[in-house]
Amino acid sequence: GSPCAIIQGSDEKATGEVLIKDLFLGAELAKLENREEYLRKQADAQRKVPEGKLVEAVREVLARHGVTWN
Repeated sequence: GSPCAIIQGSDEKATGEVLIKDLFLGAELAKLENREEYLRKQADAQRKVPEGKLVEAVREVLARHGVTWN
């Protein structure tokens, strides 16, 4: 039930980035049959951000799905 995953493999570590995956959006994309629509929305489902923008990027994913925090 997690809305996102944060991944930092060796490639991301070398460039000071992390990969943010929107798991809810990814699940929706997996159901699409239209390849063009899938490719258009893929950038929202998975993107690299600088390590310093990690919290901001996670908050964007949470807000997209109405998940709140205190």
